Amino acid sequence: MASFFDYLQFQARSRPGAPALVHPTGVVEYARLVQGSLAAAANLAGNGLKPGDIAAIRMRDQELHCSVICGAMLAGITTLSLGGQSARPRGLDVAAFLYDEKADTDWPRALQVSQGWLKGEHAAGSRALKAPAHDGIARIICTSGTTGQQKAVPFTETQLIERVWRQVVGQRPHLGPCRATSMMGIMSGVGFTNLMLTLMTGGALFLGWDQARSPDALSLYMLDRLLASPMQLTRLLKAARERHASFPSLNSLVVGGSHVSPQLVRQAQAEICRNLICLYGSTEVGVVATAPGDVIVRNPSAAGYVVPGVKVEAVDTAGKALGPGEEGFLRIHVANAPARYANDEEAGRTAFRDGWFYPGDIGRVAEDGLLFVSGRDAERLNAGGVKVAPGLVEDAVHEWPNVADVAAFEHLNDMGVSEIAVAIVGDAKIDARALLQFCRQHLGTAAPARLLRVREIPRNETGKIDRDRLQEMAKKAFAKNAPAQPGS
Repeated sequence: MASFFDYLQFQARSRPGAPALVHPTGVVEYARLVQGSLAAAANLAGNGLKPGDIAAIRMRDQELHCSVICGAMLAGITTLSLGGQSARPRGLDVAAFLYDEKADTDWPRALQVSQGWLKGEHAAGSRALKAPAHDGIARIICTSGTTGQQKAVPFTETQLIERVWRQVVGQRPHLGPCRATSMMGIMSGVGFTNLMLTLMTGGALFLGWDQARSPDALSLYMLDRLLASPMQLTRLLKAARERHASFPSLNSLVVGGSHVSPQLVRQAQAEICRNLICLYGSTEVGVVATAPGDVIVRNPSAAGYVVPGVKVEAVDTAGKALGPGEEGFLRIHVANAPARYANDEEAGRTAFRDGWFYPGDIGRVAEDGLLFVSGRDAERLNAGGVKVAPGLVEDAVHEWPNVADVAAFEHLNDMGVSEIAVAIVGDAKIDARALLQFCRQHLGTAAPARLLRVREIPRNETGKIDRDRLQEMAKKAFAKNAPAQPGS
């Protein structure tokens, strides 16, 4: 199999002056990216880093960051990118910390990297580069850490490239080089795969625009493809409305990271891009299912159709596979996917079993391959002893007119009994009692008992609902008999 660098060299030979990276202060052509990557590889080796070593990276300079990643992959060195505020994952033997500006240097070895690294100024004495080894770990991508300590997922170069071609199916890019950007950055699994996909196909990747400036980049540079989480898409919609902006050049809007509500899909299709594509997957196995936005609108809890090369099953508590349409614990099989965490053996034994990855989601697979995800096992709500997937409740509430967003969560009532509550964003004229009565008719014992009106559902950067925060908000609101309505 060709290496990632082989693809970069192919683009540099055939289109040397074409833009590869575009950032707020400049443009990096393919020829320059290849030369910079070769120089970075030599500098890494010249500073004593060897194949198999892990280099953690925190850099603001987008060209420098990407060139070091590409050079390290060429030299057989493993890279791990860290954001400005992200802590280093525990349990990893990091050989060096690479940074370009003032940074916390509380590492065994810290190396300050400059643009000079891309010109070969420090390459003296470096060894000759060997051909890249596809069986070594090329990249570590960390999970979001929403359930606790971040887990580090190790990928070989071959696994990364296979992940890229699977994402091609998921993103349905138009043919030919495109101008793409990702609001999810390159630290996330889908964001890094998008970087590789864009460069391997000769596109221009726009990096370094924060969320506040993303609408400007979309309009100014006539971008073709945008990748965002549901939360980031919500903020983009708000910014576009405030600026009266439109994005006629966008031909694909890819949304991943967490569940996308039908309401958000409709709004984004009307105001951002009609061709909206939803992705379901994980850091560990990549894209698992995908569907156009219209499918999600018709099937509110759907995640997408399972993509070729991936097998998804719902199983019972004993691990027995269930039939089509039966709900259970989901497990995923992807050939040649990672089968461990680099920093957590115990968690790895639970998540990776007998060739399957268990993401902790509850769902079902229809006979036609459409995957439905109702929630996470760890997030199931306790309604007085009855366990309920939050997605089941949220889908029912979404059916009520003028509900823009909803989140279900647990609440302890005055008797100390756990009950289900829902937070909604929507029209002030919504009749809370009528809505709760509608839920009782459709959900029975799984119906919410209380309703909380909020301006915005609290979520993290990937769009996942912060249910702990909702519990705190509800405790204060219900104690004051604020915008809450009893279920009776």
